[in-house]
Amino acid sequence: MSNDYDNITAYHYSAYRPALHLPILESCLEGKYFEKGLDIGCGTGHSSIALANFCNEIVGLEPSSDMLSKTIFDKKVNYLHWDAKKKLPFPNFYFEIVTLAGSWYYGQSQYLLDEITRVTRSGGKVLLYDFNIVLNEVLSVLNIPNAESIYNHKVNFSKFQSNHLQEVEMKKSSMTFSITSQELAHLILSVKPYYLFLEQKWGKQAVFSKTENTIQPYLMSTGSILTTYINSTLYQKK
Repeated sequence: MSNDYDNITAYHYSAYRPALHLPILESCLEGKYFEKGLDIGCGTGHSSIALANFCNEIVGLEPSSDMLSKTIFDKKVNYLHWDAKKKLPFPNFYFEIVTLAGSWYYGQSQYLLDEITRVTRSGGKVLLYDFNIVLNEVLSVLNIPNAESIYNHKVNFSKFQSNHLQEVEMKKSSMTFSITSQELAHLILSVKPYYLFLEQKWGKQAVFSKTENTIQPYLMSTGSILTTYINSTLYQKK
């Protein structure tokens, strides 16, 4: 995961993420509350802070130092750097809830799954979720090439051995959210290939202002509304 972001795109990632984590967690966790939670691949902390609404203590793990340098403070959240190839730095049966928000695709391995299972308490929950924001039209406005992405928003534990985890529920849904042109510019520039394309087109100094000004008429035509598709899978430790 850490190779996919540098300091500049981490800045845009920190500056704006759509407020989707909390409603997704509310839908998946249905009012449950936990003592200790672990958020793997926490990025700049948006997902960890959302999870803090359901826990007394949160640990946010992130392999990217650039992301960690832009984390958002929350008194319930302790952010830690973690080498994704190494053992999770926690004892057995430590967490009641483990979440991976859009990070399992990058880190998926039998080793990591076994580690997640190890640190989760019996009866504890493991939640994978991701959201796919529909950006095709705005990317066309920016003339960003429509390259097919191999990224899979639906990936879960189905291809791995997870005998100690029972699938509780798989959900697919969609929602809309409002966004400003400035927020949308941050959202687009947080994706490194988009940022590199637009930086080459407009230069580093102008890339943000040019992106915002170019997408503003499009966004006004949509009523400043975007759609996102959500996939989640909830497991319980046996």
